[in-house]
Amino acid sequence: MAWLRFADSDLRGAQLSLNDEDPPVLHICSSCQQAVEKYLKAYLISRGWRLEKTHSIDYLLKKCTEYDAEFDQFRADLEPFAEYFTEARYPGDLFVEFTLDEARKAVRVTERVSEFVHERIPPPSTE
Repeated sequence: MAWLRFADSDLRGAQLSLNDEDPPVLHICSSCQQAVEKYLKAYLISRGWRLEKTHSIDYLLKKCTEYDAEFDQFRADLEPFAEYFTEARYPGDLFVEFTLDEARKAVRVTERVSEFVHERIPPPSTE
């Protein structure tokens, strides 16, 4: 599924960036937000959901819990991801500096979401 491949690519970029001498924290957090958004959309699409143009992790997570209540376990960990989307793209009066610890946590959370979604989307048929 293309959505999973794109999400995996975003996650891999974030993971690799953590190893940089001076990790690009903003990029890592943004990549994690993008990956989680795509993982949630992949899951929803696999359940027949019609794609909607939204970047709201909260909204997508609510939709996912309508199919599988276990998605709710990610609610608290994904709360900062809304900020990763806006702050990483639109610096302004409310610009927030993210820390390396936050970036590491974002990668860990995204890895958990990835594993969870991959377990729930069957691989494509090879027949």
